[in-house]
Amino acid sequence: KGVMGEGTGDEERLLDLCRENSFSRLDLVKVKKALDLAKEHLSAKKRLAGDSYYDRVIRVAEILLQSKANQNTILAALVQETMSYSTEKQIAEMFGQDVLQLSKGVAEIKIIKTRSNKLEAEALRKVILATCKDIRILIIKLANKLDNLRQLRFLPKEKQLAVAEEVLEFYAPLAYRLGIENMRTELENLAFAVVNPKKYQEIMNYFKESQEEREKNSQEAVARITEAVKDLSVLKIKGRSKHVYSIYRKMTKRGVPLDEQLDLLGAR
Repeated sequence: KGVMGEGTGDEERLLDLCRENSFSRLDLVKVKKALDLAKEHLSAKKRLAGDSYYDRVIRVAEILLQSKANQNTILAALVQETMSYSTEKQIAEMFGQDVLQLSKGVAEIKIIKTRSNKLEAEALRKVILATCKDIRILIIKLANKLDNLRQLRFLPKEKQLAVAEEVLEFYAPLAYRLGIENMRTELENLAFAVVNPKKYQEIMNYFKESQEEREKNSQEAVARITEAVKDLSVLKIKGRSKHVYSIYRKMTKRGVPLDEQLDLLGAR
């Protein structure tokens, strides 16, 4: 990754995303400082995938930026893995008390999950939602898990399955509870592809075969809805295809075969 102070493509891409999200000049200075701190402590710490923990925190920050997270959430994502190398006082002095509390909160979720490992997923979600003081902590945790899923191919098959099952049972429903639709959809689809690859591919193939017709129907539905609500203060209407895992759940819960599914489209 180069020596301290040198920029890399990953760092520049992250900073560009920050600019696109209207970060101030002072915010960018703090992001660069967080990158330097993370690089110092994490660039030599390797993961199974062969990348470093420094690479990982940059990817997590990018996921959060794509979800329009604010500057302190990004800073906390970048320094979350450096807590064991820095004192709380140092983190607070460099980035503020808010960033310190967010970083500590992410670590505390891991502790809660370890201590409560005998609880059912729903009960554990209730515990974490009740004890977590800031929704941004949960969003950082979800971004961490999404990055894990994207890198899952580097783990042994047994570990891949365990992570994917945990996502479907715990993290994806948590994202749903928080209303983070884009993360939930990707968490579910990536995890489902690992848990049931045969069914995942079957639904994907069906989507490809029916794509043209679904796009046409979606455009027609949006046009009709737009006309119907033209006198109301509606900002935007968009059509979308239901995602793979949501279709699978309807197939299993309602017992409706794939080729008889009637609600493959949605409008928002």
